[in-house]
Amino acid sequence: MTEAIDSSVFERIHHSVDMLNSLHNCRDTFVLDKEQIDEKLFEELSNFESFVKQFENFFIRILMEDLKAISRAAVINSNNSEKARELIGDIKALMEDFSSMESDCIEKSQFLLKLANESRDKLALIRKDMEFAVKHEEKHRRELDSAMVILPQANS
Repeated sequence: MTEAIDSSVFERIHHSVDMLNSLHNCRDTFVLDKEQIDEKLFEELSNFESFVKQFENFFIRILMEDLKAISRAAVINSNNSEKARELIGDIKALMEDFSSMESDCIEKSQFLLKLANESRDKLALIRKDMEFAVKHEEKHRRELDSAMVILPQANS
């Protein structure tokens, strides 16, 4: 028989929902200035995703148990065969819908992975440009400060 699913994920997902709403509604501050934006947010999202996958696995296993029971019932009593065919068709439709949904999820995950990798690469370029500009600005400021120190001595 299948094992029970841990329901504590529902208690923890509330934090992630609140955080998403906060991020969406409060764009007047930087994301990192928000309280509780840390690895906990991604940990909770990962926990939720794990829960969903566990649920899907659980559901499929239960469907397969039902499929076997339906098949046995039809073999034992052929009067049930028409109903069995109908139920098996329903299970097949559910599995096809599930397969389609999973394909969509995989596509979305691949898109997000690509976006994350591209963003990480852009981050490196932006950081490099920023560091170059800051060094240039600091050098310019030092040169100005140096010139200001020399000026008063020339007027004396």
